[in-house]
Order: sequence, then structure tokens, then C-alpha cells
Amino acid sequence: MTPKPKGARGCLSSPLVLVILGVVMVVSAVVMSQAVPLLYTIIFPPTLALPAGTELVRHTQYAQGIDEWLYSSPARACDVADHLRTLGIECRASLGCGGLAPDEPESYSGLVTQCYGEQSISMFKVQWTVTLNPADSDGMKSLFQVYREMFWGGQIPSKRFDDVVEDIIIEMTLTAHSIPISTASPQP
Repeated sequence: MTPKPKGARGCLSSPLVLVILGVVMVVSAVVMSQAVPLLYTIIFPPTLALPAGTELVRHTQYAQGIDEWLYSSPARACDVADHLRTLGIECRASLGCGGLAPDEPESYSGLVTQCYGEQSISMFKVQWTVTLNPADSDGMKSLFQVYREMFWGGQIPSKRFDDVVEDIIIEMTLTAHSIPISTASPQP
């Protein structure tokens, strides 16, 4: 065996190697700080914060990030709408909620309101649609449907064709106009 000459150092003690290792560690930390939230969101898409005591009735997953839940809540539908508003979800004017005392059941037996919200998670966008109804058996309780759609491309499309058609039908229903149909008779 030959003894090591004095002054010889290992390859990891070279200043250039230490600088390269430092740069690699910093770049790795930056990449991981971006990748971890992204991967977490893909694996565990966000869910909606629900009022206390809410129970899941049914869950349907149509695709990764496109889900529908049906919940039963001990709270009135109007109270659930108020809870959703605190989360930044817009609820249209509520039908059957005006001037109710806290211990009074909902006076409307059908749809109370629909709520819409958007959220940014990591580089993705999420769109929420919630439909609120009083429970059939007890107006002091509610059933509500939550629909979540993840937009993995990071953009929520403006209006889809179905939304435009729905808006036209609603407007015509509210203004009591019929849908225009051509009345011209065919020419022989």
C-alpha cells in the first residue's frame, strides 16, 4: 500500500463540487416546492367545507376531478346558503327564505336556490355548483347537491352551449314569452 501524499484531498472537498452540489440542492428545493402542491391537488382534489352535522347520501365520480355529492343537513336550506356565502360561493336570490324566523320551516317545497363558485388551487381552477332544497320530510332540514368540476388546463371556459340554451329558456319562462318557432308555411 502506498501512503497518501500530504495535502491530497477527497473529491468532495473541492470548492467547485461543493458549489455544484449547493446549486443542485437549491434547484431541487424550488422544483419540489412547485411539484408537491400540484401532485397533491391531482391526487386529492378539493372538497367543499360543509355545515356541521351534514351527512353524505350519495357520491358519484364521473371522471378524475368531476364529482357530484348529495348531502342531507340538519340545517335549513337558507342557512346552508348563508354558510356557502361565507365560503365565497355566490347564491342567487333564495326562494322561500325571506323573513323566516330561525325556528320556522322553509315555506317553499321545491328548489330554494342555486349557488356557484370558482376557486384556484395550485395551477388549476375549480368550479362549484350547489343546488339547495328543503328536505321532503322536514322543512327544518335540507338536501343539497354539490357538483365540482376541476379544470386541469387552468382555465374555466366562459359559457358552454348548454348554459346559453338554459339561460334563454329561463329568460323566456320569466318573461312569459314562448320560444320563437317559424310560422312560415312551406311553399309548393
